[in-house]
Amino acid sequence: VKVETDGKTIVYSGDTIYNPSLIEFAKGCNLLIHEAANYSKEAYKYGHSSYEEAIRIALDSNAEILALIHFYQTPLPIDIGDFSGRRLRIFIPYPCTFLEI
Repeated sequence: VKVETDGKTIVYSGDTIYNPSLIEFAKGCNLLIHEAANYSKEAYKYGHSSYEEAIRIALDSNAEILALIHFYQTPLPIDIGDFSGRRLRIFIPYPCTFLEI
């Protein structure tokens, strides 16, 4: 889903396995809301993405902010070592959290 209003663009992935088509769809968005249901690289077996895949989509689409949602457990630390040299704001919201873009 893509919402454009007041010069801002928000893209929401819904539940998805890694989908490179989302890169073009989210290109240059202010906020990418992407599910990251698992820390496992095998999240795709259950129709979901890992947090690394969500970060890759956000970086490749040049999103300004990535909101990682749909964790099944309290979020653990995120390893961003593989993405060094590239900048991305990562936001992990809790219920009723407010984010201004």
